[in-house]
Amino acid sequence: MTLMREMPVLAAARFMETTDQLLWRMLEYYIHQNLEHWDLSAVEKLALDETASKRGHNYVTVFLDMDKADKPVIFAVPGRGKAIVKAFSRFLKQHQGQPE
Repeated sequence: MTLMREMPVLAAARFMETTDQLLWRMLEYYIHQNLEHWDLSAVEKLALDETASKRGHNYVTVFLDMDKADKPVIFAVPGRGKAIVKAFSRFLKQHQGQPE
């Protein structure tokens, strides 16, 4: 997990002589395990940024907890617009947050 935090998954897989598919499955498993217990009830100030991931129209929307200086990202998803904000609202409710 430490390697994947510091380098691309494919590079970590080559270093460990395994497949990137295996590492992606492991990464997804641990992310879902962590998210099940995530409590966002203390989130009070939010910011969002819709940015292009590449030239063109490939957007990524990132939601940040403005009270956290270290690791402020709480939600990131491809796309932009009202549907993304609604998805974040559902995510926040699932983790004891209050979208209002």
